[in-house]
Parts: sequence; C-alpha cells; structure tokens
Amino acid sequence: MDNAPEVAIVPESMTSITEPAIEKDEEYYWSDNVWFLVQGRLFRVSRHQFIIGSKYFSDKYHLGGREDEGTTDIVPLDGVTAAEFRVFLRIVFPSHTTSTTTSFTKDEWLTILKLSVRWHFHDFRKLAIEHLDGGLTDIELIKAGRAAYVPRWVLSGYQRLVEREGIITVDEADEIGNRTVNTLWIVRYLMDRKALDGAIENELAWRFSDEISMLEAEAVQRRTAADIELEAKRAEEERRLEEEQRVKAVAEQLKQKRLEEERLQKQEEQRKLRLEEEESRQRRGVLITHPDVDIGDTTIGDNESSQGYIQEASTSHPPPPPKELEAKEEMDQASLDAETRLRRERRAERKKEKERRAAEAKAAETQNLSFRGWREANAKEG
Repeated sequence: MDNAPEVAIVPESMTSITEPAIEKDEEYYWSDNVWFLVQGRLFRVSRHQFIIGSKYFSDKYHLGGREDEGTTDIVPLDGVTAAEFRVFLRIVFPSHTTSTTTSFTKDEWLTILKLSVRWHFHDFRKLAIEHLDGGLTDIELIKAGRAAYVPRWVLSGYQRLVEREGIITVDEADEIGNRTVNTLWIVRYLMDRKALDGAIENELAWRFSDEISMLEAEAVQRRTAADIELEAKRAEEERRLEEEQRVKAVAEQLKQKRLEEERLQKQEEQRKLRLEEEESRQRRGVLITHPDVDIGDTTIGDNESSQGYIQEASTSHPPPPPKELEAKEEMDQASLDAETRLRRERRAERKKEKERRAAEAKAAETQNLSFRGWREANAKEG
C-alpha cells in the first residue's frame, strides 16, 4: 500500500477559528479505490464509476458507503477472465484519445456486451449494441440477441437462416438448438411452397412468439436512464396531444351544437314569419269576403272603412327581405287568385241559398193557403 502523506496537526480550537467548514462535492468527490481479483490478477481502480454505472453491481459487491481511506477489501469476480475484465475496464475508464469507442474489435464489443448485461451496466449495453449492429453473422445475431435480450437481432438471424441458400449445419444447430432448427425448416418449406406470400417476418414472429415476448420483457428491464426519460417524455407528449385532440373535439362539438341551435332558431323565425303572413292573408280574405265582420269592438261595414282596415292589416307587418320579395309576390298573386275564386264560389253559394229559401217560403205559403181554405170550408159546412 502507498504511504499516506504527512498531515500537520493543528489544535482543534485554532482550526475552528481559522479554517472554514469543508464540504464534500456531490459529484466529484470520489471515495477510495477498490481492488478486484480476477483469475489471480489484482486490479485496483476507482470504485466511483462502478457505483454510478450499475446499482446492481454496487449492491452485489458492497461498493457503496465506504469512506474509510486505506481500506484493502478485495472483491473477487468469478465467471470472467482477466483479459475480458481488462477490456471492460477500458470502456469504464476510457483513455484520453480522440475516440474512446471505435478502437474496440467486434470480439471486444461482444465481451463488453456480455459483461454489461451480466452486471447491469445498461449504458454500456446500449453502446455495444449500437456498435455491433450490422456486423454480426447469422448465428452471432441469434446467440448475442438471446444473451443480451435483443429480440430484433434474434428475428433477423432466424430470417437470414431461412432465406440463405444451403443447409443449416450440425455445428450451427448445436449452437442455436435443434428445436429452433426444426421450426426454421418448417418456415423454409412454407416459403419454398410460396405459402407465405412474402410474410416471412410475421411467420417467424408468430412461431417464436414466446421467446420474443420473453426477450422484450427483459429488454424493458435493461433500459438506460436516458431511454426511460425519453420514453417518459414521449408518453407525456402523447398525453398532451391526446388532451389537445380531446379539447379540439369538445370545441368542435360545441361549435356544431351552436350552429344547430342557430339553424333551428332561424327555422323557427321563418316559421313564425310564414304564420304571420298567412294570418295576414287570411285577415285580408275575411274582410274582402265579409265586409261587415267584427274586429274587436269595431264593426267595419262601409267600403272606405274596409279598405282602410285592409290597408292597415297589410302594412302592420314589415315587408319581407329583398331576397324573398319575388317569391312573396308570386305567393301574394296566387293568394289573390285563390281569394277571387273563393269570392265567386261564395256568391254562387249565397245565390243558391237565397233561391232555396225563396222556394221554401213559397211552398210554405202555398201550404198555409191550402190549410186556411180547408179550414174555412169545414167551418161553412158545420
């Protein structure tokens, strides 16, 4: 261990007077280093990056809450080689170069992916997936996709094996499993028989639905903090858009309701106007046909008074709008023609009624004369 630097001893009373209070920075005050033992090789690095990189790793190996300087607790790591851990340390503690990620080979990225998934370093998992996209073989896509919970890689590897020429070898079958190979042969047979109509992706997603669902569920648990925040923002944006659409829909409903009320109100006003016009025409017809009709407490019998009332009745309502003037004139003319015919018919009826009454009176007079003559004759005989 390194020797600690000498520290001058200052009396407590003097320190409290001359020294200001010292606080630890929340971000850049790192605790002591940590020792990792891998395959008999000892690594000493700052524990800070492991604490902030993975809560799972920090809790599992008890890295948090150590403030005592000089601690020598050693953390053994099983299931990983010294070479693999050295590659992982390169991504945890990148060198000061112009590029900190492009210097890794495909195998090194696969190592980073494997350890970041095992130890729940979600940011490094996402970074490795981005760098490995497009550079993996069919079998690597399936194996790495299963191990790192990347369902799209698994489906892509399945589709490549179905569409490629040649058989699936025994070694490949050993790596991905005989059950998987049998299912892929079924899909390839259907494709050769043209029974899929190009829907290979849908067929694979259906036949491997259980596996894909499990991978998707695990992938959700391995989202980065940035991804979770982004999804939360997207969800909030979707809720905001839905609320805006709901408000717009309500506003549109209110608008349509208001327009409907205005339409109904206009129809009611037009109906009242037609009723008033009809009532006015009926009044004019009554006065013309029966000039002695009583209106209120006033009896109008002479021609001058009748015409005056007709004029007053006809002018008591405002004229129709200009756009309805022509139609109104036609209606008035038709009404006038109808009134003329009605007057003629009523004259004829009155004439017939007068003739009928005259005939009845004449018949009654004749009957009375006959009765008086008979009575007088009987009186003489008596």
